[in-house]
Amino acid sequence: MEAALPRTGQAIAIDVGEAENIHPPGGLVNRSPNGVIGAFAVAGVDRSFHWADAKSIRNRLYVWSTQVSHPTAVRDAWANNPDGARLYNRDSPPAAPFRTDHW
Repeated sequence: MEAALPRTGQAIAIDVGEAENIHPPGGLVNRSPNGVIGAFAVAGVDRSFHWADAKSIRNRLYVWSTQVSHPTAVRDAWANNPDGARLYNRDSPPAAPFRTDHW
């Protein structure tokens, strides 16, 4: 994939905070006290997204919502300033926002 701007890189910076604090908190893989990772949404065949919960167990990510019995798509941190995004890569930078649908 070719970069839109040649000889540049990309950095995921969704955790840099608001205007009064531009420094990332850094270091934590999951900041949730109950182990549930926020900022996820799932949709079924009706393509209607609902907020979801997620947990990371043994290097696998599990995402669910009581409002969607058969999920067909998932999105994480899919917003301009995703509140509750707590999915971090192993080396501590935040995971890039993603979606599995192409609707």
